[in-house]
Amino acid sequence: MAVFTHFSQAQVDALLLCYGLGPCRYFTGVVQGSINTTYQVHTPQGTFALTLFEQQNQQELTFGLDLQHFLAQAGFPCPQPLVAAGGAFSAPVEGKFAALTPWLTGESVCTPELHHCEAVGRYLAQFHLTCLPHIEQRPNPFGLSWLRQRLNSEMLAQQDNAEMLRQELALQNLYRFADLPRGMIHGDIFPDNVLFEQGIPFFLDFAAVGTDVWLLDLAIAANAWCISAEGQWLNAHAKALLSAYDHRRRLTPLEKGAWPVMLRWAALRFWVSR
Repeated sequence: MAVFTHFSQAQVDALLLCYGLGPCRYFTGVVQGSINTTYQVHTPQGTFALTLFEQQNQQELTFGLDLQHFLAQAGFPCPQPLVAAGGAFSAPVEGKFAALTPWLTGESVCTPELHHCEAVGRYLAQFHLTCLPHIEQRPNPFGLSWLRQRLNSEMLAQQDNAEMLRQELALQNLYRFADLPRGMIHGDIFPDNVLFEQGIPFFLDFAAVGTDVWLLDLAIAANAWCISAEGQWLNAHAKALLSAYDHRRRLTPLEKGAWPVMLRWAALRFWVSR
């Protein structure tokens, strides 16, 4: 259940007031998600998604919401964050911060098909290219330095697969691929972070955005969209994803050579974080 913080009607009304909306007619919790609290909020002005960011500080949240606003203004399919009092995209609630976006009527895909992978690949490439003019940058919050901190000796000692983790980290230390094309990455393109509306994938949840090699973003998507429920690699799905991405932004020979190692890095990143 992705409702970690329970709101009262009065709290929702107070938050809506910060955005010049309300009062709330009714609101319901959203079960999808694993980190943040999300409610569907119904008002006289329309229906909105209320997201309470459980772990991000204001600086981290501001970066992601500013990028989301930049993308929406550029025509990229993602929800446009609403502006609260004072011109910010977020408002304080119970010592944390919340944001409002219009409610999307699309649906997440539980069992991706080839055309879903094609759409995600095409729009992931568009995401990378659209972000290029965005001036503000920040390092990937889940990059190699983060991984080294997580894989300390105490954590490794508690893992049944500690030696495998050590070996994989040693491998990744060797293959950093400084010459790979890089820029802003989403960092979390899983099916529950994409809503399809009339065949167009709307990207959600910009909490993990940061600067890193673009190929890592593609590898994260492949590990999420191109593996069956039984854990089998789906070659046709992967080909659809990669071909659509490559059609929009040509993969370099170096990227193609780095692909196997990048798939391992993407898998390691989520294994450790979860």
